[in-house]
Amino acid sequence: AVEGKDDLHFFVMKFITGRSLDEVLEAGPVPVDLAQRVLWEAACALGHAHQRGIVHRDIKPANIMIDEDGRAMLTDFGISKALQAASQFTATGQVIGTPHYMSPEQAKGG
Repeated sequence: AVEGKDDLHFFVMKFITGRSLDEVLEAGPVPVDLAQRVLWEAACALGHAHQRGIVHRDIKPANIMIDEDGRAMLTDFGISKALQAASQFTATGQVIGTPHYMSPEQAKGG
């Protein structure tokens, strides 16, 4: 949930007991049904954030947690940005995110 008081806004997230997708992938190949479910749930979480005007800006396997029930949850909104808000975190030409997982446009600073 996105909360706020005065000019301070913050995310409140559930503590997740499980492993990151990065850790799951390190263990070896992932069954197709698990891969489909994880991608679907991560995409739904991203869509949910976008509907509320939030851009994550650092989608990568380490930021997708798989809980004990096998559900995927998108985490680490630390460099996210509100679409409508002026932000001190981004300026044209500034690279934000994890280089191996960003689009070519992001990597070029655009």
